[in-house]
Amino acid sequence: MKQLKIILAIIALALAVILIGVFGFRKPAVAPGVNSTPTPVPTPTPMESATPSPTESVTPTPESSPTQTKEVTLEDNNTTITLKVGERFLLKLGEIYDWDISIDDQSIVSRVVNILVVRGAQGVYIAHTPGKAVLTATGDPKCLKSTPRCAIASILFKVNIVVE
Repeated sequence: MKQLKIILAIIALALAVILIGVFGFRKPAVAPGVNSTPTPVPTPTPMESATPSPTESVTPTPESSPTQTKEVTLEDNNTTITLKVGERFLLKLGEIYDWDISIDDQSIVSRVVNILVVRGAQGVYIAHTPGKAVLTATGDPKCLKSTPRCAIASILFKVNIVVE
């Protein structure tokens, strides 16, 4: 009975990976000449309130502000992203895989330490100096560590980073 539950769990996980691969991570079609770089997404700090008090004033942040955070996902695999010095991005590859992240030149881009990220994210990264770096991530399916091991393949994620 226990083996049957394990087999059913593996089948369910494999089906989920297939469905996500087919439906969940499609890159939308982009018309020629349209920039397909990730759109910056503002990340609120835990101390911000949803509505300002009557004495507070709300100042909009310009889109090019380094305080806004881009989101890099599986859809950005094998692409190049461009950042300005001081700009950050959230690496959000999901939680189906156990990710091992590496950056070839951490003087250009590195992970920001002591930041709690949302579930399914692998960290917040910051651009330090102008240059080029490559972020690679190897994703091993979580069922690879179970007994019996699953037959789902690991995946490789790569994004080229240009800091201006």
